[in-house]
Amino acid sequence: MTLTGQLERLKFLHTDNALVILKNILAILKLLYLLRTSECADNPLLRKFDDTLRSALTIVLTVNLSDNQWLQASLPAGDGEV
Repeated sequence: MTLTGQLERLKFLHTDNALVILKNILAILKLLYLLRTSECADNPLLRKFDDTLRSALTIVLTVNLSDNQWLQASLPAGDGEV
């Protein structure tokens, strides 16, 4: 099953459990950093990956995210702390 199909199944879980799973998917920051800083940074699949994660977060939270909200949600946890 594809990543999109797996993320669609998150809506059947309790919100807290789905957020933990989604957070762990997003926690592969070293891989994402490597992909974004390598020669493949302009690859359209990265945009598709971002869109897939954004739609999964929208499903779990049952709220539409503006572009600014998505930017904030996709920051590393250390960058978002006050």
